[in-house]
Amino acid sequence: MTQPDYDDPEVEAAWFRKSRTQVSDYLHRQKVPSRVLPEQPAWSVAPHVALWRVPGPRTGQPAFWAIEGDLPADFFPFDLAKDAQEALRAFGERWTTVSNYLLAGRQHPTIHIANPEQPEAFGTLLAARASLLLRWARDPDLW
Repeated sequence: MTQPDYDDPEVEAAWFRKSRTQVSDYLHRQKVPSRVLPEQPAWSVAPHVALWRVPGPRTGQPAFWAIEGDLPADFFPFDLAKDAQEALRAFGERWTTVSNYLLAGRQHPTIHIANPEQPEAFGTLLAARASLLLRWARDPDLW
């Protein structure tokens, strides 16, 4: 079976639509007030990760950063990162912190990315994804 060619604009656009729907559904479940998401993420590596600027419900200006893909969906306030590169780094740092708690068999006191049945296994996965995000945030060729 051949893999989709994500360099093809039509394939990439289809992936953006799927990611957009998934992050929108996630934000709705989390009760995050927002407007309709833009057509394309602020940054992505298809089909692995999409980083979205989430507009606020009143002004339409960015209110949150949200991340989705082959990793846990998550969000935080837009003002914590000035651009996509900084947001990617912030998600990586956040997940590193949370994974350390999970690997110790505990929940982080304020950040609840998931309620896994096996916190250590999820902590290992989260640590790996955090490391990847941090590596991408540092890679000047991606920006």
